Amino acid sequence: MTGTATATAAPARPRVVEDPALRVIAFHHAGGSAAVYHPMARWLPTDWELLLVDLPGRGKRHQEEPEPTLDGAVAAVLPQLEPWLDRPFALFGHSLGALVAFEAARALEAAGRRPHWVGVSGRVAPSFQAHTRRGLYRLGDAELLDELLAMGGTPDRIREVPEFVERFLRTSRADLRAAESYAPHPDRRPLAAPLTAFHGFQDPWAPTAMVAAWERETTGAFRRVGFPGGHFYFLGGAFPELARAVAAEAREPFSSGLPHDPDSQAVQPDAQPWVRRSQMTQNSPNAVLVGGPEAIPEDQRIRYVPDRDGKVKVPWRAGYEHFVATADRRTVGGSELGVFAWAGRTAIAE
Repeated sequence: MTGTATATAAPARPRVVEDPALRVIAFHHAGGSAAVYHPMARWLPTDWELLLVDLPGRGKRHQEEPEPTLDGAVAAVLPQLEPWLDRPFALFGHSLGALVAFEAARALEAAGRRPHWVGVSGRVAPSFQAHTRRGLYRLGDAELLDELLAMGGTPDRIREVPEFVERFLRTSRADLRAAESYAPHPDRRPLAAPLTAFHGFQDPWAPTAMVAAWERETTGAFRRVGFPGGHFYFLGGAFPELARAVAAEAREPFSSGLPHDPDSQAVQPDAQPWVRRSQMTQNSPNAVLVGGPEAIPEDQRIRYVPDRDGKVKVPWRAGYEHFVATADRRTVGGSELGVFAWAGRTAIAE
């Protein structure tokens, strides 16, 4: 480990909650900072606390050298987490952060500190690690910068600030090397915690089939949640959808046992799903969007009342490829079904 944790390396707390029902601990992507998740606190229940963890080389740890190995990155963040594990906690990370979240969860479980839930985003499953080794960290500065900007997530105008570009490339190069250094043990023990894999349908870095293989990494509940978009599918206007999906996924595996403040004023989805049909792409003109009523104009709402099992059946036609919120497709009894989940309820489209 090249960096050394300091007293100033405590996770950032966008909204301090003194006695949280759950702490959501977030890890950033390569070249980034956990500050990217700062707005997420707005869409989490008010009795949950969001903690933002930076790897060495940025944020509160900007004076430290970036970690060039994944093992070193995980070792660097575990001491930061220790003081915050006295309440139920969940781990979430995107891209490189997904690997950090996953391996931190495995280390914590081995020490008897099981997370309530783990979310991984924009990353292929460990069994496909060999497919991710593209050697980007070996590129020259100009080529590497072009590759990183092409992924999205970083504005092209950073070229106008040479000092920022230098720091960005230094941390990105180390982070990419750390991600490529990851060597999952073939006999690794799967997580016991529930696991959700998030991804963008058009992400060339995390193809759907390789994301779906995360199911093998847990003995607990697993779901795959897809969104329209590429590697940084959640940035901009789509960010609230990811934040709400994280909240829904993190709550569902243990909703019966997680304490909850009944006076919470956070944005909460309806107890029953709202469904909207709208044109998303030319190839899927009847795509179904699932979301809270505040996200759907009143004249476009259709309510489907759940049956006694909490399930909702909505019409289904071939060609639906793009979904918002927690959505998946699976085969049940020989028929392909579209499965939509929102705030713990499931709608089966057939």
